[in-house]
Formats: sequence, C-alpha cells, structure tokens
Amino acid sequence: MLTSLKGSKPMYLTAIMIMRRFSYTISLSISSNNNLSQDLHAAYNNLQTDGILQLIQQQPTILDEMPPTEIISSCIDAATTKMGVIRKDQLSGTINALIASSTKPQHALDLLNAFDDTIPTHGVHPDVVALSCAYASSPSSTSLLSRAIKLSKKRTGSSRRKILAASRRRPSPSTSALPSLLAPYGITVLYSDEHYLGVNKPSGMACYHKRKTSSRDAKRDPSLEDVLTAVNVPLSTLSVDALGMVHRLDRGTSGCLILAKSDEGHAKLLREFFVRGVRKSYLTLVPPRSGEKVEEEEEDEEGVIDVAVGGRPAMSRYKVKSKYFEDGRE
Repeated sequence: MLTSLKGSKPMYLTAIMIMRRFSYTISLSISSNNNLSQDLHAAYNNLQTDGILQLIQQQPTILDEMPPTEIISSCIDAATTKMGVIRKDQLSGTINALIASSTKPQHALDLLNAFDDTIPTHGVHPDVVALSCAYASSPSSTSLLSRAIKLSKKRTGSSRRKILAASRRRPSPSTSALPSLLAPYGITVLYSDEHYLGVNKPSGMACYHKRKTSSRDAKRDPSLEDVLTAVNVPLSTLSVDALGMVHRLDRGTSGCLILAKSDEGHAKLLREFFVRGVRKSYLTLVPPRSGEKVEEEEEDEEGVIDVAVGGRPAMSRYKVKSKYFEDGRE
C-alpha cells in the first residue's frame, strides 16, 4: 500500500516497510489470590481490549474454570470506579474481548447469556462486536446474527434502508463482469466469492463518507462504498459506518481491502480483526526531517514504533527497504 506524502522536495526518500504487529508484549501482574477483577482492570488500563486478549492468552483456564456469571461480575467490578460509576466502554470492551477469546463455542454463548442477564445491573447491552464474535464462535446460533443485523439496522436509520431497497430492485453483477465495472474508478478486483470481496483501493479515494453524500456529490467524489453500491455489489449490513466495511484505509493510501458481502462473512472477519488475527503491511515513501542530513549508512535500519493511535495502543515494526537520492543513487 503506497502512501503519497506531499511537501518539501527532499534530497532523497527512504522507502520503509511498516509491519503492523498485533501481538503486544506486556507484563501483567497476576495477583496471587487470583482476583480476576483486579487482573481485568490492570490489563484494560494497560492496553485496553488488547490487554484483555493477552491476559486470556496467559491464563486460558479462566474461561474453563470460572462460571460465566462470576466472570461477568468480575468484569463489572473491574469497570467500576471508586465512586461507584461503571465505565460502560470499558465494560463492553472487556466482555467483547472475553467472548472473542473463547475457543469453545459454549463458552462464548454462556458469557453472552450472562451478559444479557446482568443488563439491569449496568445498563450495557451487547453490541454488534459481542454478537458477531459469539456467532463466529458458534455459527449454528443464527439468532445471534439476527440480533446483530437488527441492532445495526436500528442504528443506521432510514438512509441505509433506502440504499438497500434500491439495490434489491437491480441485479447483482457477475464475478466475471465485476472487474470491468470497477476498472474505470481505478479499483482492481483481487478476490471474490459469495462472502468476501478483495480489492485494491486507489490513492485519493475514501473508503466511505461519514456524512452520506447526495447523488451529485457521490459522482464528483465517489467513495469505495459509493462505487460498489452503484454497480450493485452485494455488501453486508453489520457495519454502522458503511456497507461491507470491516476495516478501512486512509484516503491517501492505496492497497488491499477485504469487504464482506454477507453478514455471516462479516461477523467472522470482524472477530479475526478484533483478536488481531490479521497482519497488515505498508510500504511508504518517507522524506527526511527539515535540515536533517542522513548518511548513506544508517545504524537504525529497522526498529519499533510504539505510539497510541486514536487513543488505542499500536505497535509497528519498520524496516528500511531502500534509499533514493536526488542524483539517482539508491
């Protein structure tokens, strides 16, 4: 995925490969008395949902040995402040991570049921992530997927319903016809089956517009969602942000995007992204900092960038692939 960086004309550019790492190494202090609520609190405060995922990796027997009601109770305690206020985002994120971490279908279902039973206590309802992860663990539980679809439909409102109603009146393109329909927009089809569509998004195209545009604006600045719905590609409805979207790329970044055609496929892919089962690689051109003089031989040819993005922990490993100088040297 190539990102264009505009600005001053550098003497050279350095191409680096950034590999997004989703396996975080942290040191969690596990209390000797196995106080799960304290462990959950420490893990979430350290790395949010990623901390919970790693806690379960370190102590997988938690989900086997503790009753679901006790686990949910510990989640509530972990998300409760000293003033007795429940942090709803923390509670939801913690339970979502526990459900996603469940390797046994019954564990995920039992946790979700216990979550449902305690709604009067905390007022937090299972979201699309919780329902999708539980469904992904137990695909036979179609009622979970129906709940997720209904919840997403409720949150998206009438604009989504109009788009879906219009699409049902038109035939979907065949797999063989799809590449020629998307080519005029600079979109290349990489993969397609009944559940997923892999495309190469061009730089300059947004994945979707946060505010739904008019038909005139959609023609002037079409997003990937606009183009796919215009040619009537079937897309999942679970994402509140945009049809078929499980992940996204910035407008200025080109590269591979996997979209969900079906709600079943969306739920399973969502869980893979949530548990950090997907690895992403980026290739970018980086100019030097202003006034910086870099020799041909650099000591830091690779390293780690550990900086939060959007308030969430993020760790990337980078490696210099090649250097380009103004005189043509590499």
